[in-house]
Amino acid sequence: MGKITLPYRIIFILQLALIAAGAILCQLNSNNTLQLQLNQYHTPFLDAIARLGTHLGDGLFALIISLVFIVFLKKKSIPYLFIIWGSSIVAQLLKNIYGPTPRPIEFFKQVPTVYYVPDVIILHSFSFPSGHTATAFGLALALSFYFNNKYVTCVSLLIACFVAFTRVYLMQHFIVDVVIGMIVAMLIGSVTIVLCQHVSEPK
Repeated sequence: MGKITLPYRIIFILQLALIAAGAILCQLNSNNTLQLQLNQYHTPFLDAIARLGTHLGDGLFALIISLVFIVFLKKKSIPYLFIIWGSSIVAQLLKNIYGPTPRPIEFFKQVPTVYYVPDVIILHSFSFPSGHTATAFGLALALSFYFNNKYVTCVSLLIACFVAFTRVYLMQHFIVDVVIGMIVAMLIGSVTIVLCQHVSEPK
């Protein structure tokens, strides 16, 4: 890896923009009213793509992408694997640190109008932070840093945002859960790539 080039800067700028947007959403949703409002907008089409799209943040999907990195990059895949699995592992550690925090189905169980997508197993605890979101953004950042291309970056981050949306849409997580999951991945990804840049610089 050489100096941080323009696409890398775009990644960092987009990350800051997403963090700012996440902070705004958390503020708007301080009493979970925004989440309830969003919950009222659902269609069969959204239900279907949310059920499928949420799996892009699964460990199995991360494993498949990781194996592709390993096959083609061998030892050079280590930084990208660290971003992917570091994001996932840190999210899981935070879940255990914060304990069995209630998920939306527990928090809103006295609200009869809450909509739950059919044929989805709704989890009840360990809500904070969102592991799927952390993994999805870890994957997005690994792909973005590898390809170093603004189009790949935009598409990857959009897909990760979609995964985060599905976690809220499916009522598996609160908005703050997915925002923190995103930030975890961004911190892991940014620190990793900066360290790699520093190590690869000629002495």
